[in-house]
Amino acid sequence: MLKPSFNQINSLVSRNFLHLKGFVGLRFITTKGDLKRVDREGETEESLRARLKYQSRKRGILETDLLLSNFAKTRLDKYGVSDLQEYDRLLDEPDWDILYWSSGERVVPEQWRDSKVLKELSVYCRSQRDHTLRMPDLF
Repeated sequence: MLKPSFNQINSLVSRNFLHLKGFVGLRFITTKGDLKRVDREGETEESLRARLKYQSRKRGILETDLLLSNFAKTRLDKYGVSDLQEYDRLLDEPDWDILYWSSGERVVPEQWRDSKVLKELSVYCRSQRDHTLRMPDLF
């Protein structure tokens, strides 16, 4: 059996459809640059909350993983759908940007200046400066 080439896979993804085991017709929508955002229309609030908790934990940069996973554990259960969707959009931003904005190391860009979620994350981040963070338990 022949494996598809990189160009064949890239062509398939660039047409905005990807066929994986059980995920036929999964659509992607563009965010920034070459990043793709999965269209999750119809996702339930419970599913959205669970996904965001997981994505907060598995970012790729330990500092951001620790900050966001602990923030998610304390805040996401209190958020309504609109706040969860705002947090979801925030997670589309690069890890270092989220960390620097929330710690006050860099100026927050215009699009996020009025964000309730980012303001709460900033307060949380600054309140944890003298604490050693660890990953929260999954359950």
